Amino acid sequence: MLFFCKVMLSNCLKTFILLN
Repeated sequence: MLFFCKVMLSNCLKTFILLN
């Protein structure tokens, strides 16, 4: 998850919410 956040800082929040 952290890796994705770094790769897609723009979608970091969106990815986190989607994963949650």
